[in-house]
Amino acid sequence: MNSVFHQILSTSLTLIQVIEYYEQKAEDMHQGERDEDFHCKNGSFTDLINHGGILGHATTIYIVRVLQMFKEEFFKGLGMNCIEVEKDETRLLYELNKPSSKRVLKVKFDNFDFSISCTCKLFETLGLLCRHALRVLLVNNVNQILVQYITHRWTKNARKGVTCKPIDSHSADEKSSRLLCFSELNHLALNVFDKGSFTVEGTKIVKMKLMEALELIENDLGNTTNDVAIELHADENKVADPPCVKKKGLTNPRIKSQLEKKKRKKTKSAIPSNMVKKKRGETMEKQIIPIPEAFGKN
Repeated sequence: MNSVFHQILSTSLTLIQVIEYYEQKAEDMHQGERDEDFHCKNGSFTDLINHGGILGHATTIYIVRVLQMFKEEFFKGLGMNCIEVEKDETRLLYELNKPSSKRVLKVKFDNFDFSISCTCKLFETLGLLCRHALRVLLVNNVNQILVQYITHRWTKNARKGVTCKPIDSHSADEKSSRLLCFSELNHLALNVFDKGSFTVEGTKIVKMKLMEALELIENDLGNTTNDVAIELHADENKVADPPCVKKKGLTNPRIKSQLEKKKRKKTKSAIPSNMVKKKRGETMEKQIIPIPEAFGKN
């Protein structure tokens, strides 16, 4: 999809043309997936099946493109020198190289649990066993690919979705578990709807089964919610609110604005200087007594 968007950005298209282009590309991709599924189910790999061993097992697991890559890796590994250089109980160390090359690659193999690792790191990068690992497995007569070395995305059943691991409903990962289950059901439902919509009879079957499933789920949810409600009611403990303590200090904790502070200063300065507070709510005027002139002359 990233390549599709890069192609759209490199052109000057209108919004309607962008939507049409995107829908066409999406349909092409879906058609390619359907063709790939058809080739995987109906393709004939008689030469590989007759070969048997690990290569015959790969034909039952991988899709066509990955199977071709696996086949190339397998046959390229047949011409490599494989020498056992170290042995520690069940653990073996092999060195592999081409006759015409000095490059040496090391493969570790365990006879007990059949674990294997190679220094080329192809499996860690691509999810496919490399030629060196396949050569060592062939030397040790291992005729099947182990489950831990089968990448789900390269298998024929990759479109069936991921598995949802059941966990405790009261655990902390309840939300993530619900999202995984929703993703799995959504993927499976889209696959069912896609195949059921091809025929009228298929649509009827899907609708009938969905109604049956919905009824079963509603009954199950009804029983579950009742049980949970009873448990919550039995364990419910009422907790009283703590007493409110009034903080010391200002009765009005609101911070006044600068405008209110300025108004307060102006009201204080508006009182005349000759008005002095005498008692609560009372004022008196300063009286200036004139001195008589005669008294000053004497």
